[in-house]
Amino acid sequence: MGPVACRRSCVCAALLAAGAFAVFGAACGARSALREEVGASGGGAGLGGASSVSGSGGGATSTGSAGGGGATATSGPSTTTGAGGALPGDCVLAAVAPEVSPQDGAGHVTLGTRLAFSSDDRERVSVVYGKDPTPEYALLRHTAFSPWDAWPSSGTIPGGFDVQLSTNGAFVTSSLPGDALGVVGVQGVVSFVGGAPDAALTGVTTVYGGSGEGVALSLNRGVVDDLVAFQFPIGPNLAGLAVGRVGLTGTVPYYTGPKIIGCANPTVAAAALPNPGGWLLVSGTSQVLGPCDLDLAGPPTTLAVTQLDLDGEVVAPRDALVSGASVRTIAVTPRTDGAWVAWIHEGPTSEVSAVRIDALGQFVGTPFTASAGLEPVSEGLFAAAALGERLLLVWGLPSGTVAVRLVGDDGQTVSQTILPTSGTLFHAVSVLGSPAGDAAVVAYTQGGLNGKSSSRLVKLVCGPTASP
Repeated sequence: MGPVACRRSCVCAALLAAGAFAVFGAACGARSALREEVGASGGGAGLGGASSVSGSGGGATSTGSAGGGGATATSGPSTTTGAGGALPGDCVLAAVAPEVSPQDGAGHVTLGTRLAFSSDDRERVSVVYGKDPTPEYALLRHTAFSPWDAWPSSGTIPGGFDVQLSTNGAFVTSSLPGDALGVVGVQGVVSFVGGAPDAALTGVTTVYGGSGEGVALSLNRGVVDDLVAFQFPIGPNLAGLAVGRVGLTGTVPYYTGPKIIGCANPTVAAAALPNPGGWLLVSGTSQVLGPCDLDLAGPPTTLAVTQLDLDGEVVAPRDALVSGASVRTIAVTPRTDGAWVAWIHEGPTSEVSAVRIDALGQFVGTPFTASAGLEPVSEGLFAAAALGERLLLVWGLPSGTVAVRLVGDDGQTVSQTILPTSGTLFHAVSVLGSPAGDAAVVAYTQGGLNGKSSSRLVKLVCGPTASP
């Protein structure tokens, strides 16, 4: 048996030992040969071990000298979906009063608050939140409203509908084609549920049910259905990255997968962007995506862009950067000419790093520290969205407040603000930009009296620069 076949078999054996045969056994035998790593060509900007970098999920900061030459991958055209909307030349972000909460969220313990578009035109937004954990898991709820119209002057939006899924706060959500909403969460197994934004979400389907707990990493809309990325255990301190497709047949949720495409020690990260050929997947693993080479398994320091087809199969690497610390979480948000990629590193705090990619999935320019001059991300509380062509970043601060920063093409700060809270944040922050590119909604869960917490929604509008 040659070394490549051996490595592929070793990963399969590890999956079998982890008790995941029912889910992953068939995938092992069908995997292609090990793909060649992307060679350095100077076409991209590298992240050296000394550069201060971070990303979209909370992590530690790596400091040092500027990065060296990056790696550029193969090619074939692929056009990303544009963000839409034009941002005014001058933009100062200002909060609109009052803060808003779901009616049924007041006075309860609310784990995690996340936003997702729930209409194809992005005019409607769903709020997904966990309510009243007993004792560790919370029943998920969801409600929808139109934040780009008149902002609710009452400070509340209608109470939500049940999601037939409980969570410990670790869930992801996204729109589904056809004015629908999807949610992936973990309660023992990784599960998907989807449906109309104005009704209860029922009919759960299993995404990962193998031995050991899986982790939902991202749910990203596609042309036909959504791509879910998740982490699963291969062995002690070794995690695998897998993707699959989720969607609705009528009102019935389905899952197709998995495709096992990467690994790292001890965690992996991923987020995707749709294009006509499938998805551009941005991943944090120990190597470019393809069959997991156990000889290369290590920390997730490779930030790679990979073309996937409509079935979630790896088509070709596009570009890759090697960072000096483990990537914890990644956020990808579209522009008309490609996308923004933002990420943070593993650890209790981390700076936010960002870079652009073009429509082919290749890095444009040099990664920059997008959180420079402000406190770093606390405990992974990070999110990103597009505001016109610019990048809108939101992260929780160690002080318990929420930082919001809008940055331009070269990383320059266009506008920033700090959102006050009660001083305690739980599980997540979330943000969406309007289709017109002139407003955004930020969501988070803040603590309250007597151990209670509640979901908070803040609308930010983009106005002209104030006169001196």
